[in-house]
Amino acid sequence: MRPRSARGAAGTKPYAQQGAALIVGLIMLTLLAMLGLLSMQRALLEELMSGTRADQQIALQAAESALRDAESYVYETLDSASEFDAACTGGLCLPGTEAPAWHTVDWDKDSIEYGAQTGALSLPGLTRQPCYVIELLPRMAPQNGNSLSTVRGAGAGAGTPFRITAVGYGRLSGTRVMLQSTFVKQ
Repeated sequence: MRPRSARGAAGTKPYAQQGAALIVGLIMLTLLAMLGLLSMQRALLEELMSGTRADQQIALQAAESALRDAESYVYETLDSASEFDAACTGGLCLPGTEAPAWHTVDWDKDSIEYGAQTGALSLPGLTRQPCYVIELLPRMAPQNGNSLSTVRGAGAGAGTPFRITAVGYGRLSGTRVMLQSTFVKQ
Protein backbone atom coordinates (compact mmCIF):
# COMPACT_ATOMS: atom_id res chain seq x y z
CA MET A 1 0.00 0.00 0.00
CA ARG A 2 1.19 3.31 -0.90
CA PRO A 3 1.35 6.16 1.65
CA ARG A 4 -0.87 9.12 1.04
CA SER A 5 0.76 12.14 -0.28
CA ALA A 6 0.34 15.40 1.56
CA ARG A 7 -0.09 17.10 -1.77
CA GLY A 8 -2.81 16.69 -4.33
CA ALA A 9 -2.40 16.59 -8.05
CA ALA A 10 -2.28 20.36 -8.42
CA GLY A 11 0.05 20.81 -5.49
CA THR A 12 -2.57 21.79 -2.90
CA LYS A 13 -3.22 20.19 0.45
CA PRO A 14 -6.59 18.43 0.18
CA TYR A 15 -7.06 18.08 3.95
CA ALA A 16 -6.02 21.57 4.98
CA GLN A 17 -8.72 23.66 6.73
CA GLN A 18 -9.15 27.21 5.60
CA GLY A 19 -11.87 28.40 8.13
CA ALA A 20 -14.74 29.06 5.68
CA ALA A 21 -17.22 26.99 7.72
CA LEU A 22 -16.36 28.97 10.84
CA ILE A 23 -16.93 32.30 9.10
CA VAL A 24 -20.22 31.15 7.54
CA GLY A 25 -21.38 29.86 10.94
CA LEU A 26 -20.55 33.16 12.65
CA ILE A 27 -22.42 35.12 9.96
CA MET A 28 -25.46 32.86 10.38
CA LEU A 29 -25.39 33.27 14.18
CA THR A 30 -25.13 37.03 13.81
CA LEU A 31 -28.13 37.09 11.44
CA LEU A 32 -30.17 34.92 13.81
CA ALA A 33 -29.27 37.16 16.76
CA MET A 34 -30.34 40.24 14.80
CA LEU A 35 -33.65 38.60 13.87
CA GLY A 36 -34.22 37.70 17.52
CA LEU A 37 -33.52 41.27 18.63
CA LEU A 38 -35.85 42.70 15.99
CA SER A 39 -38.62 40.30 17.04
CA MET A 40 -38.13 41.22 20.68
CA GLN A 41 -38.17 44.94 19.86
CA ARG A 42 -41.40 44.53 17.88
CA ALA A 43 -43.02 42.58 20.73
CA LEU A 44 -42.05 45.31 23.21
CA LEU A 45 -43.48 48.00 20.94
CA GLU A 46 -46.75 46.10 20.58
CA GLU A 47 -46.92 45.67 24.35
CA LEU A 48 -46.39 49.41 24.81
CA MET A 49 -49.14 50.21 22.29
CA SER A 50 -51.60 47.84 23.92
CA GLY A 51 -50.80 49.30 27.35
CA THR A 52 -51.46 52.81 26.06
CA ARG A 53 -54.73 51.69 24.50
CA ALA A 54 -55.79 50.01 27.74
CA ASP A 55 -55.03 53.20 29.66
CA GLN A 56 -57.13 55.21 27.19
CA GLN A 57 -60.01 52.81 27.82
CA ILE A 58 -59.64 53.33 31.58
CA ALA A 59 -59.72 57.12 31.07
CA LEU A 60 -62.78 56.75 28.80
CA GLN A 61 -64.60 54.75 31.46
CA ALA A 62 -63.66 57.35 34.08
CA ALA A 63 -65.06 60.13 31.87
CA GLU A 64 -68.26 58.11 31.35
CA SER A 65 -68.58 57.74 35.12
CA ALA A 66 -68.16 61.50 35.52
CA LEU A 67 -70.91 62.13 32.94
CA ARG A 68 -73.30 59.87 34.86
CA ASP A 69 -72.30 61.51 38.15
CA ALA A 70 -73.00 64.96 36.67
CA GLU A 71 -76.35 63.84 35.25
CA SER A 72 -77.31 62.57 38.69
CA TYR A 73 -76.26 65.90 40.23
CA VAL A 74 -78.32 67.84 37.68
CA TYR A 75 -81.35 65.58 38.12
CA GLU A 76 -81.29 65.70 41.93
CA THR A 77 -80.15 69.26 42.62
CA LEU A 78 -79.78 71.76 39.78
CA ASP A 79 -82.30 73.82 37.87
CA SER A 80 -82.27 77.02 35.84
CA ALA A 81 -82.34 79.10 39.05
CA SER A 82 -79.03 77.61 40.30
CA GLU A 83 -75.96 79.85 40.45
CA PHE A 84 -74.51 79.55 36.94
CA ASP A 85 -72.08 82.25 35.81
CA ALA A 86 -69.74 83.02 32.93
CA ALA A 87 -66.65 82.40 35.08
CA CYS A 88 -67.70 78.77 35.73
CA THR A 89 -67.52 79.25 39.48
CA GLY A 90 -67.83 75.86 41.13
CA GLY A 91 -68.10 74.14 37.75
CA LEU A 92 -71.47 75.75 36.90
CA CYS A 93 -71.14 77.70 33.65
CA LEU A 94 -73.15 79.90 31.39
CA PRO A 95 -72.36 79.35 27.71
CA GLY A 96 -69.40 81.44 26.61
CA THR A 97 -69.78 84.10 23.97
CA GLU A 98 -66.19 83.82 22.71
CA ALA A 99 -65.51 80.11 23.16
CA PRO A 100 -67.25 77.12 24.71
CA ALA A 101 -66.82 76.82 28.48
CA TRP A 102 -64.74 73.65 28.26
CA HIS A 103 -62.11 75.59 26.29
CA THR A 104 -61.76 78.37 28.84
CA VAL A 105 -62.40 76.65 32.17
CA ASP A 106 -59.52 76.04 34.57
CA TRP A 107 -59.97 72.28 35.02
CA ASP A 108 -57.80 72.24 38.16
CA LYS A 109 -59.75 74.97 39.93
CA ASP A 110 -63.24 75.42 38.47
CA SER A 111 -64.44 71.90 37.80
CA ILE A 112 -66.45 69.53 39.96
CA GLU A 113 -64.64 66.38 41.01
CA TYR A 114 -66.35 63.02 40.59
CA GLY A 115 -68.45 62.21 43.65
CA ALA A 116 -68.10 65.64 45.29
CA GLN A 117 -71.80 66.45 44.85
CA THR A 118 -73.30 62.97 44.79
CA GLY A 119 -71.24 61.10 47.36
CA ALA A 120 -70.05 58.51 44.80
CA LEU A 121 -66.96 56.58 45.89
CA SER A 122 -63.59 57.44 44.34
CA LEU A 123 -62.47 55.45 41.33
CA PRO A 124 -59.33 53.44 42.23
CA GLY A 125 -56.01 53.45 40.41
CA LEU A 126 -56.30 56.73 38.50
CA THR A 127 -53.72 59.52 38.51
CA ARG A 128 -56.59 61.90 39.24
CA GLN A 129 -60.32 61.56 39.79
CA PRO A 130 -62.44 62.58 36.80
CA CYS A 131 -64.09 65.99 36.84
CA TYR A 132 -66.77 67.89 34.96
CA VAL A 133 -68.37 71.25 34.28
CA ILE A 134 -72.06 71.87 33.66
CA GLU A 135 -73.34 74.56 31.31
CA LEU A 136 -76.87 75.90 31.46
CA LEU A 137 -78.07 76.08 27.86
CA PRO A 138 -80.90 78.26 26.59
CA ARG A 139 -84.24 76.52 26.22
CA MET A 140 -84.82 75.11 22.80
CA ALA A 141 -88.21 74.55 21.26
CA PRO A 142 -88.56 70.97 20.11
CA GLN A 143 -88.35 70.63 16.34
CA ASN A 144 -88.10 67.75 13.95
CA GLY A 145 -84.51 66.62 13.82
CA ASN A 146 -83.42 67.54 17.33
CA SER A 147 -83.48 65.24 20.33
CA LEU A 148 -86.04 67.35 22.20
CA SER A 149 -88.68 66.32 19.68
CA THR A 150 -88.47 62.76 20.99
CA VAL A 151 -89.31 63.75 24.57
CA ARG A 152 -92.78 62.52 25.50
CA GLY A 153 -95.18 65.43 25.78
CA ALA A 154 -92.59 67.92 24.59
CA GLY A 155 -94.04 71.37 24.31
CA ALA A 156 -92.48 74.81 24.15
CA GLY A 157 -91.05 74.27 27.63
CA ALA A 158 -89.89 70.67 27.22
CA GLY A 159 -87.22 70.98 29.86
CA THR A 160 -84.03 72.71 30.86
CA PRO A 161 -81.02 71.63 28.78
CA PHE A 162 -77.58 71.29 30.34
CA ARG A 163 -74.32 70.54 28.53
CA ILE A 164 -72.00 68.37 30.62
CA THR A 165 -68.32 68.14 29.73
CA ALA A 166 -66.32 65.50 31.61
CA VAL A 167 -62.62 64.71 31.68
CA GLY A 168 -61.37 61.27 32.69
CA TYR A 169 -57.79 60.41 33.56
CA GLY A 170 -55.98 57.09 33.25
CA ARG A 171 -53.29 55.35 35.25
CA LEU A 172 -50.55 57.16 33.33
CA SER A 173 -50.08 60.87 33.93
CA GLY A 174 -50.52 61.88 30.28
CA THR A 175 -53.72 59.97 29.54
CA ARG A 176 -56.82 62.14 29.36
CA VAL A 177 -60.19 61.69 27.64
CA MET A 178 -62.91 64.36 27.30
CA LEU A 179 -66.57 63.49 26.72
CA GLN A 180 -69.67 65.60 26.42
CA SER A 181 -73.41 65.06 26.69
CA THR A 182 -76.54 67.16 26.70
CA PHE A 183 -78.97 66.39 29.49
CA VAL A 184 -82.53 67.76 29.51
CA LYS A 185 -84.12 67.96 32.91
CA GLN A 186 -87.90 67.65 32.84
